[in-house]
Amino acid sequence: MRGGLGGFARRAELYADDQAIGAAPVNRLPARDGSRTWSLETSAPPGKHTVLAWLRTAGGMTTAAKVTFTVTAPAAGESVVSPDVVTPPAKALCGPAHR
Repeated sequence: MRGGLGGFARRAELYADDQAIGAAPVNRLPARDGSRTWSLETSAPPGKHTVLAWLRTAGGMTTAAKVTFTVTAPAAGESVVSPDVVTPPAKALCGPAHR
Protein backbone atom coordinates (compact mmCIF):
# COMPACT_ATOMS: atom_id res chain seq x y z
CA MET A 1 0.00 0.00 0.00
CA ARG A 2 1.19 3.50 -0.77
CA GLY A 3 -0.03 6.99 -0.11
CA GLY A 4 -3.10 8.19 1.76
CA LEU A 5 -3.61 6.46 5.08
CA GLY A 6 -1.29 3.65 3.94
CA GLY A 7 1.69 5.53 5.33
CA PHE A 8 0.12 5.55 8.79
CA ALA A 9 -1.53 2.10 8.84
CA ARG A 10 -0.61 -0.18 11.73
CA ARG A 11 -2.93 -3.16 11.21
CA ALA A 12 -4.68 -4.93 8.32
CA GLU A 13 -7.90 -6.81 9.05
CA LEU A 14 -9.08 -9.29 6.43
CA TYR A 15 -12.52 -10.59 5.61
CA ALA A 16 -13.28 -13.27 3.02
CA ASP A 17 -16.86 -13.67 1.83
CA ASP A 18 -18.09 -11.51 4.76
CA GLN A 19 -16.28 -13.64 7.38
CA ALA A 20 -13.31 -12.40 9.42
CA ILE A 21 -10.23 -14.47 8.56
CA GLY A 22 -7.55 -12.69 10.56
CA ALA A 23 -5.41 -9.63 11.07
CA ALA A 24 -1.78 -8.78 10.47
CA PRO A 25 0.53 -5.96 11.53
CA VAL A 26 1.67 -3.59 8.79
CA ASN A 27 5.44 -3.37 8.42
CA ARG A 28 6.58 -0.04 9.85
CA LEU A 29 9.48 0.33 7.41
CA PRO A 30 8.60 0.92 3.76
CA ALA A 31 9.95 -1.27 0.96
CA ARG A 32 12.29 0.21 -1.68
CA ASP A 33 9.31 1.28 -3.78
CA GLY A 34 7.82 3.18 -0.82
CA SER A 35 5.03 0.69 -0.16
CA ARG A 36 4.33 -0.82 3.25
CA THR A 37 3.41 -4.47 3.37
CA TRP A 38 1.55 -6.98 5.51
CA SER A 39 1.06 -10.72 5.12
CA LEU A 40 -1.56 -13.28 6.15
CA GLU A 41 -1.58 -16.88 4.94
CA THR A 42 -4.87 -18.72 4.52
CA SER A 43 -6.60 -21.06 2.09
CA ALA A 44 -9.83 -20.96 0.10
CA PRO A 45 -12.04 -23.66 -1.37
CA PRO A 46 -12.76 -23.68 -5.11
CA GLY A 47 -15.19 -20.97 -6.22
CA LYS A 48 -15.56 -17.20 -6.43
CA HIS A 49 -14.39 -15.23 -3.38
CA THR A 50 -14.24 -11.60 -2.32
CA VAL A 51 -11.56 -10.42 0.10
CA LEU A 52 -11.86 -7.11 1.91
CA ALA A 53 -8.83 -5.57 3.65
CA TRP A 54 -9.42 -2.86 6.27
CA LEU A 55 -6.37 -0.83 7.25
CA ARG A 56 -6.37 0.90 10.62
CA THR A 57 -4.09 3.65 11.88
CA ALA A 58 -2.96 4.07 15.47
CA GLY A 59 -5.44 6.97 15.68
CA GLY A 60 -8.38 4.80 14.60
CA MET A 61 -8.77 6.05 11.02
CA THR A 62 -9.59 3.40 8.41
CA THR A 63 -9.49 2.74 4.70
CA ALA A 64 -10.41 -0.39 2.76
CA ALA A 65 -9.84 -2.21 -0.51
CA LYS A 66 -11.72 -5.15 -2.01
CA VAL A 67 -10.77 -7.75 -4.62
CA THR A 68 -12.77 -10.63 -6.11
CA PHE A 69 -11.12 -13.73 -7.57
CA THR A 70 -11.92 -17.33 -8.50
CA VAL A 71 -10.15 -20.39 -7.11
CA THR A 72 -10.20 -23.41 -9.40
CA ALA A 73 -9.66 -26.96 -8.24
CA PRO A 74 -6.91 -29.00 -9.89
CA ALA A 75 -8.02 -31.49 -12.52
CA ALA A 76 -8.48 -35.09 -11.39
CA GLY A 77 -5.12 -36.80 -11.04
CA GLU A 78 -3.11 -33.56 -10.76
CA SER A 79 -0.99 -32.83 -7.72
CA VAL A 80 -0.57 -29.34 -6.33
CA VAL A 81 2.59 -28.78 -4.30
CA SER A 82 3.67 -25.60 -2.60
CA PRO A 83 7.30 -24.61 -3.27
CA ASP A 84 7.93 -24.89 0.49
CA VAL A 85 6.69 -28.48 0.75
CA VAL A 86 9.26 -31.25 1.12
CA THR A 87 8.20 -34.86 0.62
CA PRO A 88 10.37 -37.20 2.70
CA PRO A 89 11.27 -40.67 1.41
CA ALA A 90 8.87 -43.47 2.40
CA LYS A 91 11.35 -45.03 4.87
CA ALA A 92 11.46 -41.76 6.80
CA LEU A 93 7.68 -41.97 7.32
CA CYS A 94 7.88 -45.32 9.16
CA GLY A 95 9.14 -45.77 12.68
CA PRO A 96 12.04 -48.17 13.43
CA ALA A 97 9.60 -51.02 14.15
CA HIS A 98 8.33 -50.90 10.55
CA ARG A 99 11.73 -51.06 8.81
